[in-house]
Amino acid sequence: MWLVLPVFNGATYIYEKYIRKYIKLGGFVGSNYTEDQRKILQMISPDSRKCVAEYIDKHGWHAFERIIKVAEREAKKP
Repeated sequence: MWLVLPVFNGATYIYEKYIRKYIKLGGFVGSNYTEDQRKILQMISPDSRKCVAEYIDKHGWHAFERIIKVAEREAKKP
């Protein structure tokens, strides 16, 4: 029962502890991106990658790079 009840996060525990190491994260990224862009997209989860890819398709890669730069500046603030 603890496996399916959200309060216990049982399924998450099983995935993180036993399954994740056997699943290759990253997966396929479309060929319409440069090699560097594909490497970046392969580093994030498939769900996040889908959202990022949709954002890039809609607003362009430069808009995404601006977001990354702003996030980096915010992270460096004391």
